[in-house]
Amino acid sequence: SLFAYRWAGPSDKGYAQFYDNKNGKDEVVGAVGGLTLEDLKHVGSITPVYTAGLMNSIGFRGLELSFLFVTNGGHYLQTDDYSDGIYTGDFSTGDQVFQAPDAAVKDRWRKAGDEQHTNIPVLGRSFEYNYTDIKYQSASWIKLREVVLSYLFTKRSIPRLPVQDLKVSVQGRNLWKHVANDAGIDPEAYRLHQGYRTLPLMPSWSFNLQVNF
Repeated sequence: SLFAYRWAGPSDKGYAQFYDNKNGKDEVVGAVGGLTLEDLKHVGSITPVYTAGLMNSIGFRGLELSFLFVTNGGHYLQTDDYSDGIYTGDFSTGDQVFQAPDAAVKDRWRKAGDEQHTNIPVLGRSFEYNYTDIKYQSASWIKLREVVLSYLFTKRSIPRLPVQDLKVSVQGRNLWKHVANDAGIDPEAYRLHQGYRTLPLMPSWSFNLQVNF
């Protein structure tokens, strides 16, 4: 299960702040060192709670269309990592060098008063922010994993056919997806608990020919 700090917004200096539940009452603190499990919010599971698929085919004479939908859901992911190591040009931390800047960096705290209209802390004080409740979203998704359109030519339908039958098909994979998070993150191409995107699953096409002599 995932647990997250409860975000209280940036301070008047742009520093991260969190809620500490003391004696049943929320108090704002500027550090997480004294927080306990009771102070955290239970987000949910990082592994899918359910997995399902739907496969069907439709045929008419020699023509056939088949498709496969798959879905995972009920779990959560940490949205794109907001790290000053990425934005200051300090790329000495391994794979961070491949990360594009999070769009949120343009909305970060920059001057006194910004805390009134942004939830994003100043750079250099952002590490714990990535592990707060507002940084987690649903990791549910549904995809059209595969579509196959085929046509079967038979000797019965084409007497001059030099073989018993011939099947021609075109196959498409990963042609469509819908994700539940508003950041456009594909959970299948993402490190759910680290906030890093990986290589996406690209749509692909293939053509096939099957001959029965």
